[in-house]
Amino acid sequence: MRLHNIVVKDIFGHLYRLHLPHEAPIHRRVEPRDLRDKVSAHTFVWQFLRQVDDEQWLRILHSTDFPPNRRLDRIELHDAVIKLVMQGIIKVYPLHLNSLEQQDHYLLIDTPDGLQHHFIPSSLLAVKALPDVRFFNSEPDSATQFVEHLALTDEQLADVIRDLPLFFWPEISQTRNTHCRTGRGHE
Repeated sequence: MRLHNIVVKDIFGHLYRLHLPHEAPIHRRVEPRDLRDKVSAHTFVWQFLRQVDDEQWLRILHSTDFPPNRRLDRIELHDAVIKLVMQGIIKVYPLHLNSLEQQDHYLLIDTPDGLQHHFIPSSLLAVKALPDVRFFNSEPDSATQFVEHLALTDEQLADVIRDLPLFFWPEISQTRNTHCRTGRGHE
């Protein structure tokens, strides 16, 4: 049986989505962590994900087209995973969520024109397909106009800022995207 929607936690409590080749593609604007070189892939698998047990790694390998082999020792198993990560066969997406339970609890804003807007971290698209998504990471003027059109109260704006992993340094804000999901009616 092939695994789907695998989420693992690193030693610091950060969540990552492991995307396997047989799964539906993740939104193109959500970028995986760059682990194409041996040092970063090795460090990530051996150090950051050391809480993932060998049996789970074996199930992950078998969910790719890696030939089943229960005789792999721990080093061979990790080396096989590292190779698949470096080749991009297993993609690693950082999830900017406090927890997976938070994925359905982001602020919902109603507008006078009958639309509802959820402001959510774009990494949520790595674990959940959502319709009507709009990204603002490369369109600051468009984002400003959009937020001004919503005519949020100071309290609503503070709630949006509090709930999202927003960063205001230019070098960081370009690597962590935030988007808004828009839709008619109530969900």
